[in-house]
Amino acid sequence: MSNDSKVTVKQLADTVTGLKKYSDKNKVSAEEAVDGAIYTSISSYPYRDLIVSNSLMYASASTDSTLTIRLKDKPLQNQTVSLTSNNSVMTVSPSMLTFTPDNYSTAQTVTIDFPTITSDNDGDQFILSIESGTYYKDVTFMYATEGYNSNIINYDLFDNPTNNVITNNGTGGDKYNATINTSAGGTAEITSKGLTLSGQAYIEIPWTADASTGSWTVELVVSEIVYNNTSYGRVFRSNSDTPSMYLSKSLGWRAKIGATKALTNDSNDAMDPQYIVGKTIVLRYNSVNNICYLKIGDDATISATMNVTNTGFYLGNNDPSKAYYFDKITFSEFRVYNHLKQ
Repeated sequence: MSNDSKVTVKQLADTVTGLKKYSDKNKVSAEEAVDGAIYTSISSYPYRDLIVSNSLMYASASTDSTLTIRLKDKPLQNQTVSLTSNNSVMTVSPSMLTFTPDNYSTAQTVTIDFPTITSDNDGDQFILSIESGTYYKDVTFMYATEGYNSNIINYDLFDNPTNNVITNNGTGGDKYNATINTSAGGTAEITSKGLTLSGQAYIEIPWTADASTGSWTVELVVSEIVYNNTSYGRVFRSNSDTPSMYLSKSLGWRAKIGATKALTNDSNDAMDPQYIVGKTIVLRYNSVNNICYLKIGDDATISATMNVTNTGFYLGNNDPSKAYYFDKITFSEFRVYNHLKQ
């Protein structure tokens, strides 16, 4: 080897550092790595993407769903992709795909079926794992049974509560009846827009938004906001303060879902108290990857790792020591599902 072609220790170290920075920079989230998938989890971080198109569906005897898989990048040699189910009721065919340097970009089709599913499987969660060894990201899909799609909590927020108790119409029954609390001041009343909380009034829901209950989805709609221009106005909150959603007078609409994040990058929407009014707010937790997601209407989803344990969930401001409430906030819908819902 000539002196001109020698590599110094420092040059080698710089090269290794550069590769590490490249791989760190090119980590991607679950939603970025998968086309058309909502409920996915990505393992630590291999280097290349599997591109998976999947229509989220619910498991039933009549279900015969397909997904397609291809490689984003050309492999140096043949690359195999294996597909496995966590439950014998869910069949996957084929269970292995092979991609070559010639056909890597051509999508291959996989069929998902549930030929032996019965009512005994109601409530089961079926997990499909797609793995491809060291160099490609692993992907996980979760399917729920059709009966599992029912909501465990569903409040009619246009119906007058009895003794400040809101009856649960969901499948979870009376144990999820909510309570209106006005002990710190404020009032609650039914209006043409739903259940209106004024001042320090809040709704206490006997359900926990954390990892202890598996995957779940919350849907709620705020139909009216009258902002009193205080430092903060809370929409919902868990006892640990995460997850929670609020309007900050100085920063705009924010959420705590493991990390504090802005709900929108639009500066006008961020500071507008009416930004969320009339939109369906969806809060999801995926127990497969331990990620909490929040989406406002059709806007982009924000996400963060779930890292708390809670004992309660509240609409409005449940902390009387802080005046973090709106003059008025009206809720027209509130539902909880004990699974990930599209």
